[in-house]
Amino acid sequence: MHTLEIKGLRLYGYHGTDTEEQKQGQEYIFDCKIESEGIIDYLEVIKEIEGANKLPTKFIEELAKEIADRLLTRFSAKIEITIKKPNPPICYYLDYASATVRR
Repeated sequence: MHTLEIKGLRLYGYHGTDTEEQKQGQEYIFDCKIESEGIIDYLEVIKEIEGANKLPTKFIEELAKEIADRLLTRFSAKIEITIKKPNPPICYYLDYASATVRR
């Protein structure tokens, strides 16, 4: 069994329920862990994450699900994807909001 981990991939995206979030966009941080029988090229994983990130969603949970489904279809492996939203537009201080999907 092989484990591939990608931590702290930063990509700009246009996700959110607020119209301003969807127009302005912001940076998102992606962590991914894949366990498989074979060796997986991390650049191929990054390209899959990047491709899914280009499609705006209202919720980061939806985006995490889309990424997990793409990776599962492509690599037939155990997948864990976490997306962190460092600056959610709310009137509370927090480091980030995140969503994790496991397949």
